[in-house]
Amino acid sequence: MDNIIYLGGFILPDMNAAAQRVVSNAKLLEQLGYKVMMIGLIRDSASAGDFFYFKGFKCLNLPYPQSVKQWYEYLFTIKWYKTYIDEMKPAMVIAYNHPAEALRKLMNYDRRHGIITLSDCTEWYEPNGNALFKLVKGWDINQRMYKVHPMLDGIIVISKYLDDFYKEKGCKTLLLPPLVDMRDEKWNVPSDNNDKCIRLVYAGSTGKNKDRLDMIIRALEKLSIKESIEISFNVIGMTEDQYRITYQIAKDDPIPSYVCFLGRISHVEVIRQLKCSDFQIFLRENNLANTAGFPTKFAESISAGVMVLTNHSSDLKEYLFDGENGFTLNISNEQSLVESLRNPLTLSKKEIREKKMKIDKNTFDYRNYINKAKDFFQNI
Repeated sequence: MDNIIYLGGFILPDMNAAAQRVVSNAKLLEQLGYKVMMIGLIRDSASAGDFFYFKGFKCLNLPYPQSVKQWYEYLFTIKWYKTYIDEMKPAMVIAYNHPAEALRKLMNYDRRHGIITLSDCTEWYEPNGNALFKLVKGWDINQRMYKVHPMLDGIIVISKYLDDFYKEKGCKTLLLPPLVDMRDEKWNVPSDNNDKCIRLVYAGSTGKNKDRLDMIIRALEKLSIKESIEISFNVIGMTEDQYRITYQIAKDDPIPSYVCFLGRISHVEVIRQLKCSDFQIFLRENNLANTAGFPTKFAESISAGVMVLTNHSSDLKEYLFDGENGFTLNISNEQSLVESLRNPLTLSKKEIREKKMKIDKNTFDYRNYINKAKDFFQNI
């Protein structure tokens, strides 16, 4: 059985969307006959440095870089990973959104030792922040996407945009959207949705203004007043203070009472909140990051049997079927958004339940991609 090391800036075992993707991909690789070890990063240094097992996989979290020296090592060397590569002697290393120069050195080291190097590419962010950070990050992204990735043995991509981009460069690609394991017990958590109000949920992270939560809350407030709709809206992954800071909402600017900020919760609890909801709602602006990525929250909603309210972005046209597993929202202006919310939010609870029962919850199960992945790995 060939070994694979899957490394990158994900927080094991399943503490962010990146880790959830990697674990699902590892299960797929296991089905193909590989033995996978995962190496992530974690900010809590007390939780770093010790091996543990999750879902049968050997895992390790390294300390997140803090000092200038540590950042240099992470961005420009393979010092942190070389020991594990030498010990495990993998047939393949998969690097998740890894820094350009470190990835280049990883590729060169692997080739000298007969090891295949792949990238798992799920993003193409446009750098922001202060001038120095934008300069360094912009250079790193440009080098990784245009220079280093095409030199690798292959690329796992999350969207058709990235698939097309690298195929045009002659790269071997494997398109995998965010995958799940529908046999995992977390998808069987009980749900409770017997009240009369329309339950909505948003699950996302702070610090990235890619989901226009502020637009959603304003539109829901207008529609609920106009149509006298009783709404409950749970916001996961963000506190009220974080929301106000992210979207520059003044402290004296009231937030509707039906909005409840739950902050960060476990992934099992996220799934439970999803299954208790009528809809998950999120909006994404039309930019490079959202076109090249794929919203994990969409895949999780469908897998939980919950309809999605969102605008078209990434590959969602391939998966979102209006009136069946969700509704497409018009975000050209606030009034259009309010009007496009009217149809789903005025459905009866009986109609909502009937639609939810028809959702294909296995759409993103990793088992559907085994044959596709097998073809890719047999030809790299």
